[in-house]
Amino acid sequence: MIEATTLKSDVQGEFEGGNSFSVDWDTQIRKAVENVLDNCRPETLKRRVPIYGGLAQQVYMYYCPDDVLVPSDLYTNDGLRKFTYSPPKQYYKKLANNTYTIEYINGVRFLVVQHNITASILTIDSMESVGTKTGGSVALNQHNYLVGSSAIQATFTDAGVTVSDTLASTIDISGYLKGVTLLPTYIPTADNLASIVIRLLSSSGNYYQVTTAVDSVGDKLIDGWNITRFDMANATTVGSPDSSAIASWEIIGTTTTGETMTLIFDKFTIQKFNPYYLEYYSNKPYATSTGVLWQSTISVANQDKINFDRDVAGILHYELCLQIVQSATFDSIDSQITKRFEGQLQRKYNNYWASHPSSEEPATYSKSPEIDMSIDTSFGRLQDNTESLDT
Repeated sequence: MIEATTLKSDVQGEFEGGNSFSVDWDTQIRKAVENVLDNCRPETLKRRVPIYGGLAQQVYMYYCPDDVLVPSDLYTNDGLRKFTYSPPKQYYKKLANNTYTIEYINGVRFLVVQHNITASILTIDSMESVGTKTGGSVALNQHNYLVGSSAIQATFTDAGVTVSDTLASTIDISGYLKGVTLLPTYIPTADNLASIVIRLLSSSGNYYQVTTAVDSVGDKLIDGWNITRFDMANATTVGSPDSSAIASWEIIGTTTTGETMTLIFDKFTIQKFNPYYLEYYSNKPYATSTGVLWQSTISVANQDKINFDRDVAGILHYELCLQIVQSATFDSIDSQITKRFEGQLQRKYNNYWASHPSSEEPATYSKSPEIDMSIDTSFGRLQDNTESLDT
């Protein structure tokens, strides 16, 4: 990790013994860092973060972290790769299992798992009929739904409206108190929704409560369908609920002041799953002076840092030198100082690429002319338990 003030001082030393011209260092460093990230993937920026909500039946879309620069793999907590990233165009051109894509939907990036994994799941309400549900002028919607053949809609106001139902028989959620409750929700205008609260009641006054304002594990609400998740580990316990005998549920929706909105709810479940972790390279390479990572902006005056190791810091040095020269009024196409920095920069990149071959570049293999490439041959699994290239 290199301090911005040190980088500034080192680069100043390249110009007239340290007497460099006036420079907006925050802007120039940011541009130089972007140039570095266009050409290499610093290992210091590799992150592995949990994908909340699990990968479960009929739920494939999950919000993607906003700092993904280059995605890698999805792992289980035992370190095994389960899903490999595929660019959407390549995936849809040649469908493949055990892959995931990252796609924009309604302007928000989602991680889309292109494979179904079975999780332990309890259905609280399939939302296929109105039945005994009350509140919010509840009605059946057979036009806009995710699974099954219908969904339930209700109207909410800024005073808070409660939609509720009593289950046909009690359910035992004792084994799911560390799981996640999922309530797919269609929201016409997300900015006009203040919160959604879910209650699972064993009896009047005794319930578990979770809310989007606190427990939606960082997901942002968007216009359209939201796979709204509630972390049961963070649920508020009111009274003395009996987790082995949940008898009813409530959904409390509250809009912002003066707004009225109709929301649609689909299959209401509580799920227990194995955690999965997304590995990727972050586009937030900065840290505060106290070492707080994953910052998207830098301030030299605040003594912020850049999370690069020695190899990448050397590249950044000459990227910044070149950036400053190219923004100067004395620069020209055949400038000797420009050529000097370009030469140093190319040498640094060559050394880096030699030590860190890119995993993004497709591997090439020599093919013997004696092999008939039209034959579709499956080589199966090798003795060392690795898979052949054709899989």
